[in-house]
Amino acid sequence: MTIDFKKKYLKYKNKYLEAKKQKQQKKHQQMKGGQLKIEDELNEIMGNMKIDNKKFVDFVKQSKKNILVIVYAHWCGHCVNMIKHIGPFLKDLDGNTDQIRYLDGTELTDELKQKLEIRGFPTIIKIENSTGIDNLNKTEYGGPREVAQMIEFLNE
Repeated sequence: MTIDFKKKYLKYKNKYLEAKKQKQQKKHQQMKGGQLKIEDELNEIMGNMKIDNKKFVDFVKQSKKNILVIVYAHWCGHCVNMIKHIGPFLKDLDGNTDQIRYLDGTELTDELKQKLEIRGFPTIIKIENSTGIDNLNKTEYGGPREVAQMIEFLNE
C-alpha cells in the first residue's frame, strides 16, 4: 500500500486556501460593518450641525456672523477622535451652535475643496463676513482641538 503524497498535499493545500479566503471575506465584512457603525455614531454626535455642499454654500451666503467649519473624513482617526471628544460639547453650547457646522470632506466638490483650501483632515476654518463662496474671508485654525479655544477663535 503506497500513499500518494502529492494528492494528499493538494487536498490539504486547497482546504487551507479556502479557509484563508473565507477568513479574509469575514474580516472584510466586519470592517465594513464597523465603518458604518462609526459613521452612524458620528452622525448622531453631529446632529443637525452636519451639512452638505449645497447647504453649506447657502449657509455662507445667509450668515451674518462668523462661522466655524469643521471639515472631516469619517475614515480619518484624528477626525473621529476629535468629533467624539468635542462634538457633544459643541452641540450643547448656548448661542453658538448656529455658527458651527461639520462638512464631510469626502463629499466636497473639487471647486469647494479648492475654495476652502483643504489639504488634509481635519481642517477647521473660521469664515468671517463673506457674502458668498467666491470671496471667502477665511482663517484656518491651528490651535488645540479643545472646545474653549475653538469658541474663542470663532469669536475673535
